[in-house]
Amino acid sequence: EYIECKNLTLQDISKEKNLLKLVNIIKIIHNEVFNYLKNPNLFLNIFQMIYFKFHALKKYNSSYNDKLNDLIEDFKLFQSETNSHKIVFTHNDFYYKNILYDGKKFWIIDWEYSGFNPNILDLANLSRNIGLNENEDNFILEEYFRSPITSKLRSGFNAIKLISILNEVIWWMLAEIKSKKNIDCKSITEEKLKRYKMAKQNFFK
Repeated sequence: EYIECKNLTLQDISKEKNLLKLVNIIKIIHNEVFNYLKNPNLFLNIFQMIYFKFHALKKYNSSYNDKLNDLIEDFKLFQSETNSHKIVFTHNDFYYKNILYDGKKFWIIDWEYSGFNPNILDLANLSRNIGLNENEDNFILEEYFRSPITSKLRSGFNAIKLISILNEVIWWMLAEIKSKKNIDCKSITEEKLKRYKMAKQNFFK
């Protein structure tokens, strides 16, 4: 089915009124969508996907093999920061082009990565993909949880944002091996790695 919609910019999506609508949609996804699933849904989560990608990179003898052990250790550390968060049904791909607006309401498309994950994952993906600043992060967290932001919540949120970035990094590492498209995957991987390292430094400040 074709949906007549307006193409939203990152600036459009990051407006407070739109962030509020998206947080409410995320709550609906987490609390209600599961009740309407008609087919079995695999227990697909970001942690499984990342371990699978690490395994594939080693299998294909990736040129980044010397970095993989350190990245795996990072991943285990960040994953441990999310253990206390509730596991819910998540969309898991809040890329801004997956958010459509028909003039009245938002539509969320592209559900191929949906599954069961910590509830802060969709919020972290939304923040990462549209480049929210700290104040905007605070806004979506407070709206979702309806409570003050604790240091534990902040740490878990920042950790899963790093996991989300890391997932993108190793996706591009695999793309260097498997992609048949005429794209300079190596340059993109290097840019994503740079972004990951900067985010990791900020996490440990």
